[in-house]
Amino acid sequence: MPLLNEKVLFPNLEALELSAIKVEKIWHNQLPANCIQNLTRLILQGCGNLKNLFSSSIANGFVQLQYLEICKCEVLEEIVVIEDSREGESNDILFPQLNYLRIEDLGNLKRFYSVENQGSEIQPFFDEKVAFPILEELVISHMESLKMLWHNQLAEDSFRKLKLMKVDCCDKLLTVFPCNILRRFSRLESLTVADSDSIEEIFQLQGINLEEKKAEAVTQLRKLYIHGLSKLSYIWNMDPKGYLSFQNLQMVRVSECQSLKYLFPASIARSLLHLEKLYVENCGWRRLLGRKSQKQLLGLCCFHG
Repeated sequence: MPLLNEKVLFPNLEALELSAIKVEKIWHNQLPANCIQNLTRLILQGCGNLKNLFSSSIANGFVQLQYLEICKCEVLEEIVVIEDSREGESNDILFPQLNYLRIEDLGNLKRFYSVENQGSEIQPFFDEKVAFPILEELVISHMESLKMLWHNQLAEDSFRKLKLMKVDCCDKLLTVFPCNILRRFSRLESLTVADSDSIEEIFQLQGINLEEKKAEAVTQLRKLYIHGLSKLSYIWNMDPKGYLSFQNLQMVRVSECQSLKYLFPASIARSLLHLEKLYVENCGWRRLLGRKSQKQLLGLCCFHG
């Protein structure tokens, strides 16, 4: 039996926190919309028997949800589970007001939305079925099964307003931003990537046609924190050469990245006119910059170790 069903209604409920609840299901599939439509804040912690959080029909009832935090639910496999739909109906999910999303310590969670006919391919955590048009803060932490963050086709408006992102302790993740969606995150202001032993690159640029004539996308990234990535070879795995600009960077802090080969490609180094603080600690590189830009920033560096 679900914890909440059509017999008990809370039409004015705005905040709900469930901790150490041993139910296998929270919402009844026929829950009236007015039971959840005013909910703005939802927190779940330590719900050890929960395999999924929403059905697709229930998820679309959270039209006012602004804050969602899910932590330490050991058997959770997906957040939204697909359900049978009538012919012509869509199972796409929209969280129109969600501003903050935190996913933490969910060792069995591999994807946000269940996918039909998955096959053996690696499934991305976020895909085109779920949209977050005004999401500004995203935290993904201690996700042991996570191998890929983004599908190559996301919902049109998703993540375009993201300002703060933190990824840590995801030991199967190889890259953070693949090449085909980089421009989508141009409003990102603060990025933290930490303590993940498998990440080899942050911004994947290989695969982009740099000869294609496109206006340079200027990112709003101001703060970049990178720590404890033992296999990180590159932050940018090639020079963006006008495809992307990181000219608004003000602070860069990099530590405990023993495999890092260099920090800045040439075009990025030349554009760092607003850089105020650069901290480098215990990194195994041979040079700070790419070969063509080693003389650009030597006067700006503050080394520790």
